[in-house]
Amino acid sequence: MNRAAVEQLLDRWINDPAFRQELRADPEAAVRRTGTGLDDTEWAALRQVDWSLPDEELQSRVSKAV
Repeated sequence: MNRAAVEQLLDRWINDPAFRQELRADPEAAVRRTGTGLDDTEWAALRQVDWSLPDEELQSRVSKAV
């Protein structure tokens, strides 16, 4: 697991409303556009996220996972 890459994505998600919208629309494309390399486990986790949840709920879940 590339913890630094995941932390960068989380930081961007928290601080960049436009990136949050990109993730909601197409998470895989949004992450690929950042150039961040994720391993298979991280991609699987990304695909399992319910991006329709409110930001507060997503932040709470993500904080527990990291």
